Amino acid sequence: MKALVATRFGTAPQMSLEDRPQPVGKPGYSVVKMYAATVNPLSAQIRQGVLAIAQPPRVLSNDGSGTVEESAVFPAGTRVTIYGGGELGITQDGLQQQWVCVENKRLFVLPDTLRRGSTPHQFYHRLSGSDPCGAG
Repeated sequence: MKALVATRFGTAPQMSLEDRPQPVGKPGYSVVKMYAATVNPLSAQIRQGVLAIAQPPRVLSNDGSGTVEESAVFPAGTRVTIYGGGELGITQDGLQQQWVCVENKRLFVLPDTLRRGSTPHQFYHRLSGSDPCGAG
Protein backbone atom coordinates (compact mmCIF):
# COMPACT_ATOMS: atom_id res chain seq x y z
CA MET A 1 0.00 0.00 0.00
CA LYS A 2 1.04 3.65 -0.39
CA ALA A 3 1.79 5.97 2.53
CA LEU A 4 2.83 9.63 2.50
CA VAL A 5 5.72 9.82 4.96
CA ALA A 6 7.35 12.91 6.45
CA THR A 7 11.00 11.84 6.36
CA ARG A 8 12.54 15.03 7.68
CA PHE A 9 11.22 17.85 9.88
CA GLY A 10 12.52 21.38 10.25
CA THR A 11 13.09 24.39 8.00
CA ALA A 12 13.34 22.16 4.90
CA PRO A 13 10.92 19.29 5.65
CA GLN A 14 10.78 16.39 3.23
CA MET A 15 8.02 13.94 2.40
CA SER A 16 8.01 10.84 0.23
CA LEU A 17 5.49 8.36 -1.07
CA GLU A 18 6.46 4.93 0.25
CA ASP A 19 5.28 1.37 -0.22
CA ARG A 20 4.43 -0.24 3.10
CA PRO A 21 2.79 -3.51 4.10
CA GLN A 22 -0.99 -3.35 4.40
CA PRO A 23 -1.92 -3.47 8.09
CA VAL A 24 -3.58 -6.51 9.62
CA GLY A 25 -6.19 -6.51 12.35
CA LYS A 26 -5.53 -7.19 16.00
CA PRO A 27 -7.69 -7.28 19.16
CA GLY A 28 -9.22 -3.90 20.01
CA TYR A 29 -8.43 -2.45 16.56
CA SER A 30 -10.12 -2.21 13.16
CA VAL A 31 -8.61 -2.08 9.68
CA VAL A 32 -9.98 0.87 7.71
CA LYS A 33 -9.58 1.73 4.02
CA MET A 34 -8.98 5.47 4.02
CA TYR A 35 -10.91 7.95 1.84
CA ALA A 36 -9.92 11.26 3.43
CA ALA A 37 -7.22 12.49 5.79
CA THR A 38 -6.85 16.02 7.06
CA VAL A 39 -4.08 18.44 6.23
CA ASN A 40 -4.16 21.04 8.96
CA PRO A 41 -2.00 23.42 11.04
CA LEU A 42 -0.98 20.55 13.36
CA SER A 43 0.58 18.65 10.45
CA ALA A 44 2.38 21.83 9.35
CA GLN A 45 3.77 22.36 12.86
CA ILE A 46 4.98 18.77 12.99
CA ARG A 47 6.69 19.10 9.59
CA GLN A 48 8.35 22.32 10.78
CA GLY A 49 9.70 20.50 13.85
CA VAL A 50 7.73 22.66 16.31
CA LEU A 51 6.23 19.68 18.16
CA ALA A 52 9.24 17.93 19.70
CA ILE A 53 7.28 14.82 20.70
CA ALA A 54 6.82 13.94 16.99
CA GLN A 55 9.84 12.35 15.31
CA PRO A 56 10.43 11.39 11.68
CA PRO A 57 9.78 9.27 9.82
CA ARG A 58 6.08 9.80 10.47
CA VAL A 59 2.85 9.41 8.50
CA LEU A 60 0.92 12.59 9.34
CA SER A 61 -2.79 13.40 9.86
CA ASN A 62 -4.82 12.69 12.95
CA ASP A 63 -8.36 12.97 11.55
CA GLY A 64 -10.00 11.33 8.58
CA SER A 65 -12.58 8.89 7.33
CA GLY A 66 -12.89 5.60 5.54
CA THR A 67 -14.63 2.25 5.36
CA VAL A 68 -14.10 -0.61 7.81
CA GLU A 69 -12.62 -3.68 6.15
CA GLU A 70 -11.88 -5.85 9.20
CA SER A 71 -13.19 -5.50 12.76
CA ALA A 72 -14.66 -7.42 15.67
CA VAL A 73 -16.86 -4.41 16.50
CA PHE A 74 -17.98 -2.82 13.20
CA PRO A 75 -19.44 -4.70 10.22
CA ALA A 76 -17.32 -4.65 7.07
CA GLY A 77 -18.37 -1.72 4.89
CA THR A 78 -19.26 0.57 7.81
CA ARG A 79 -18.38 4.18 7.00
CA VAL A 80 -16.44 5.73 9.87
CA THR A 81 -14.71 8.93 10.86
CA ILE A 82 -11.45 8.66 12.79
CA TYR A 83 -10.36 10.93 15.62
CA GLY A 84 -6.67 10.51 16.36
CA GLY A 85 -6.51 12.44 19.62
CA GLY A 86 -2.97 13.29 20.66
CA GLU A 87 -1.34 10.21 19.12
CA LEU A 88 -2.17 9.47 15.47
CA GLY A 89 0.10 11.46 13.21
CA ILE A 90 2.11 12.65 16.21
CA THR A 91 3.59 9.76 18.21
CA GLN A 92 2.11 7.02 15.99
CA ASP A 93 1.76 6.91 12.23
CA GLY A 94 -1.33 8.79 11.11
CA LEU A 95 -3.91 8.55 8.39
CA GLN A 96 -2.21 9.68 5.16
CA GLN A 97 -2.03 6.11 3.88
CA GLN A 98 -4.32 3.76 2.00
CA TRP A 99 -5.20 1.54 4.97
CA VAL A 100 -4.82 1.96 8.72
CA CYS A 101 -5.20 -0.25 11.77
CA VAL A 102 -6.87 1.97 14.36
CA GLU A 103 -8.06 1.51 17.94
CA ASN A 104 -11.82 0.97 17.98
CA LYS A 105 -12.27 3.82 20.48
CA ARG A 106 -11.12 6.25 17.75
CA LEU A 107 -13.84 5.23 15.27
CA PHE A 108 -17.27 6.83 14.98
CA VAL A 109 -19.93 5.63 12.53
CA LEU A 110 -20.76 8.24 9.88
CA PRO A 111 -24.48 8.83 9.42
CA ASP A 112 -25.84 8.33 5.90
CA THR A 113 -26.48 12.09 5.74
CA LEU A 114 -22.73 12.77 5.57
CA ARG A 115 -20.80 12.05 2.41
CA ARG A 116 -17.86 9.68 2.25
CA GLY A 117 -14.71 11.60 3.14
CA SER A 118 -16.26 13.64 5.95
CA THR A 119 -13.94 14.43 8.83
CA PRO A 120 -14.61 14.48 12.59
CA HIS A 121 -14.89 18.29 12.41
CA GLN A 122 -17.74 18.03 9.91
CA PHE A 123 -19.34 15.18 11.89
CA TYR A 124 -19.39 17.31 15.06
CA HIS A 125 -20.91 20.33 13.33
CA ARG A 126 -23.60 18.23 11.68
CA LEU A 127 -24.57 16.65 15.02
CA SER A 128 -24.51 20.00 16.83
CA GLY A 129 -26.75 21.65 14.22
CA SER A 130 -24.11 24.04 12.87
CA ASP A 131 -22.59 23.14 9.52
CA PRO A 132 -20.07 25.82 8.52
CA CYS A 133 -18.33 23.55 6.00
CA GLY A 134 -21.43 22.41 4.13
CA ALA A 135 -20.63 18.77 4.85
CA GLY A 136 -23.96 17.43 3.63
